Amino acid sequence: MKLNFTFGKKKTSIKDYAIIGMVLFLLVGFLSNKFGISEKDVWKLIDIIQKELVKRGLIDGKINDFIINTPELLDQRVERDVDSAIRAYERLEQREPPRMTNKTILKNLESPRFTDTQRIIVKDAIYYECPGGVMGIRGVWVDKDPNCN
Repeated sequence: MKLNFTFGKKKTSIKDYAIIGMVLFLLVGFLSNKFGISEKDVWKLIDIIQKELVKRGLIDGKINDFIINTPELLDQRVERDVDSAIRAYERLEQREPPRMTNKTILKNLESPRFTDTQRIIVKDAIYYECPGGVMGIRGVWVDKDPNCN
């Protein structure tokens, strides 16, 4: 009895690459001419759709392998992914941090998730903000830091 084990994904054959390439190049040319869309945009659309279909397990990764092994298409994907990551990072950086002032904190204390004891403790405390975004809470008996509000 002979056992054969295979690990990882199957390698895409040259024949499969040729078929995939021929079909995709014909499709891209047709869609580009028919709808007046640039070929770069058609490749982008194909790449996005196939990545989603592979992720959902609806197709195998042969088109993805073709894109990765075609330098121009891989460059376009890397450029898109990096640009997307930069835009996502910039959106995160643009968000304003919440202003945790006494008024904001005291308003949130009215929420039913806090007990009466918790409300009393927090209302008697002193909140402070320092330069550089440092904020904190201190008891009324603790001296005020001269550098903070």
